[in-house]
Amino acid sequence: IMVNNTLAILEGGEPDPARIRFLWQPTPAGKPGSAVLPRTPRGQAVGGAYLWLQDVVVIGSRLHCFPLIVGPNPQGPEGFQFALHGVAHLSLPVGPDGPDWSGQTQADTPLWYTVPDGRQVSFGAALFPNTPEAGAPAPDGHLYVYGLLQGRPWPQPVVARVPAASCDDGDAWRFWDGRNWQPQREAVAPVGTATSPEFSVCPLVGGWWEGRHALVCQLGADVCLALGDSPVGPFGEPAPLYRCPEAGTGAGVYVYNAKAHPHLSRPGELLVSYNVNTTSWTEHLRQADIYRPRFVRVRAAERG
Repeated sequence: IMVNNTLAILEGGEPDPARIRFLWQPTPAGKPGSAVLPRTPRGQAVGGAYLWLQDVVVIGSRLHCFPLIVGPNPQGPEGFQFALHGVAHLSLPVGPDGPDWSGQTQADTPLWYTVPDGRQVSFGAALFPNTPEAGAPAPDGHLYVYGLLQGRPWPQPVVARVPAASCDDGDAWRFWDGRNWQPQREAVAPVGTATSPEFSVCPLVGGWWEGRHALVCQLGADVCLALGDSPVGPFGEPAPLYRCPEAGTGAGVYVYNAKAHPHLSRPGELLVSYNVNTTSWTEHLRQADIYRPRFVRVRAAERG
């Protein structure tokens, strides 16, 4: 059974496997199913569509994310037989016991589009709540929503922002053009040279990087870090930090989408995860442990 998305609740701030529980919804046949299914007009217009949640944030008492609407593409290579059809906005209330599924809302968004030079843009790959509630060191009250400007060999990061309490108000969104915030989404300009389809941006606390912002991403087999002076960078060339040993081991195994988890990181370090997968369904059935995230801790070396 392929469950396309799930949620998890971790009790406390320590990455303890014994205190995490996963959430999904049963199918009509009573088997495990995706936590959320497409409900928007665009999502329901695509046969076999599902939601790829991307990054997730809780603002006040509601969870927000901007999932990709994904549909099947039989012409794609093995392991990549899917196509993008849009970006939605998913919101649902969260209480002490977790999400309230009955209160969810979904809407199609204009956050998937083409810029004048023909390149595609999609948002939601990374979220940074720069708010007091999230513990940001220099809060400005905005939710920063990062996206991808497609290109080769890697996409480039772009960013929009919206007052955190107004993320469902399309008129409140502004897009960074390299100098200023603009209401026109076509004005976006890259804030870095390269990134992976998912990544993270967060302020650094503790150590001699304190006060800067880290963009953590995956380029090939490498977990990479680029530094910037603000949530809009500009972020320098990503530097490789860790070579993932699973890459190149055969059986179609590949690694992807490294990101930092600052809320689970100690001062002066970043807890970083990356994904491992294989293009071979046969290998998934033979070695189920392939499809699990791996975690590494990144610490800045002391300057001597």
